[in-house]
Amino acid sequence: MTDITRYQYRPIVEGDGIRLLELEPNSDFGATIQCSLIHTTLKEYDEDLINHYTALSYVWGDAKVTKSIMVEGFGVDITINLDSALRYMRDTSRKRLIWADAICINQSDDEEKNNQVRQMGKVYRCATHTIIFLGEPTANTNFILKELQFSQTWKSIEMSEDLPWNDILTRAWFQRVWVYQELIFSLDPWVQCGHLRVRWEVLYRNIENLKASNQHVEPWKAILQMGSGRKRLVSDVGRRGNASFSELLISTLEARRGQGVFDPRDMLFAHTSILSVAAASPEIQALTNVDYKKTCAEVYVDIVKHMLLSSRAPSPSYGIFSYAEAAVERTTVDRELQIPSWAPNWMQKTPPYPYRRLRQAVELAQVRLGYNSKNVFHHEHPKPHQLWLGPSSSMILVTGLIVGTLRQVSQVITSTRANMKFPPDGTTASSWTKDDEDVGGKVYTARNTISNNWVDILLPVMTLRRSDIAMAIISTFGRQDLLPGEDGLDGFSHRSTRRQLFMLNRGSDNILRHLFLHAITDASDDKLYPHFLYGRKFAALEDGRLALVPGSAQPGDSICYFFGDSTVPFLLRPRPRPADPNITASADYAVRQSMILKHSPDFRHFEFVGECIIDGLITSSPTRANLAKVLGIHKTQEKVFIIH
Repeated sequence: MTDITRYQYRPIVEGDGIRLLELEPNSDFGATIQCSLIHTTLKEYDEDLINHYTALSYVWGDAKVTKSIMVEGFGVDITINLDSALRYMRDTSRKRLIWADAICINQSDDEEKNNQVRQMGKVYRCATHTIIFLGEPTANTNFILKELQFSQTWKSIEMSEDLPWNDILTRAWFQRVWVYQELIFSLDPWVQCGHLRVRWEVLYRNIENLKASNQHVEPWKAILQMGSGRKRLVSDVGRRGNASFSELLISTLEARRGQGVFDPRDMLFAHTSILSVAAASPEIQALTNVDYKKTCAEVYVDIVKHMLLSSRAPSPSYGIFSYAEAAVERTTVDRELQIPSWAPNWMQKTPPYPYRRLRQAVELAQVRLGYNSKNVFHHEHPKPHQLWLGPSSSMILVTGLIVGTLRQVSQVITSTRANMKFPPDGTTASSWTKDDEDVGGKVYTARNTISNNWVDILLPVMTLRRSDIAMAIISTFGRQDLLPGEDGLDGFSHRSTRRQLFMLNRGSDNILRHLFLHAITDASDDKLYPHFLYGRKFAALEDGRLALVPGSAQPGDSICYFFGDSTVPFLLRPRPRPADPNITASADYAVRQSMILKHSPDFRHFEFVGECIIDGLITSSPTRANLAKVLGIHKTQEKVFIIH
């Protein structure tokens, strides 16, 4: 078919215009696909009570491996995945109207692509049905879908966790970024593999019923996130202001980060229909406007700019920087795309559960303690500022303080070490009774089991002997924490007492104390006490004080507080002053023009590394008094950080 004349697209002239594919019937599964393209509008089909179309949601696959179909007698090359989807959707006797992006959008016309992507949410919302095509069938997928069809008829039937679910859940569709908004806006989505199909709600309901032991495990995690996002979608976010939009933006990007995209800009553009609304502010409309003329760096920087600018009153929130720590190291892809170190790379997956942002843990503790340290510098230090410098705003200028430098770092804390629990099986409530003659021995075992789990990794950073480190850990929680209470139940393993114990101590400023709290809490306590040790390192400052730092931390990195939001300090890596003198000159001019500092500014150039916490200042405010008391810093000097 290589000699067949290629199809020539006619332009779409209406503002809400679309093309629909009219698929010709054929009883021969292997016959060449024959179809035509109809020009119409979304308004026409939204108001039509008789005619309707089906939207297709699928994974493109390898764009270099194609097959040809016939469109009005002319050839169009499509991927093997789309060819397969159309064959399984093709009826034996009736024509079908289908919207499939690769055919219905002229892929060689960037302006048309921009316009069509902006209204893609409406395309799926106007479709009577959506087919989520997962690909070719297997014996396992046929078995699962038939079981689901049976459960759809008999709703009391409960599906077993032992069924071969992975043959469904590991399909590429669940890992692609574009399909999320297609699912969100579909009125009646169906999941299809081969010829068999079942409604999305039936699949999701059965997966949700089995989520207890699988909610943090791939591939279950992906479908649970997608299903919960579909259930909680709020379509009137624009009427609730920029704050609500910002929350929706970050929660959407965080839930979908690391999903497959051919173009990194699509991490934002693929969600524009979810994020943008007619009533949104001009700033939000500008951010969510699909524009493939922008570079990837410009798109990712614009997200950070919006988050900072929308949180300025009464002082900025630097929470967006916490998401830039997701990768252990900056990759060559980051550098090739020229993504600044302080801008989250949404193509990179977040480390797996139980990884948690430090800011999340600190904010939860501060809520219980009744204060928020975000504004602690508001009265003690100059007004916070951020300025963007360089081509495409590739540098950000922030004011703050340097409070310490890393002298030594440990190995990365593994999930095995971070997830160590005592008691391992949680069954000691009945065996640790008030009259137990061996309760003292059990308390001794508990304290030593927890301390022994951490001694080896702490040895490089604590200038103490092994036995002294063990004693330092043990001394952070007392024997009374583990002994049975007056009711005869064990204070350590009894559910209600355990919760009360860690609730009283989760605001502790002692890092070693949190080793104990991690050991006695489980997944059911996660919303009250998120586990934050996994994936990070212990570090020693120059004075020997302990800190918890990102997994990519190195000796020589600096711990800094940014003016305006001191919820958590950040780790920055010093870098040489740029060879281009214009960078420093422009920074000096910008600082003086905005009157950030009255005196001559002290410029420091850095790369962003991530969040950290310092022993003694986890939830306590870094006021001048606390900095002097904990770190011995009696005189602070404002710095200007130029972060690349």
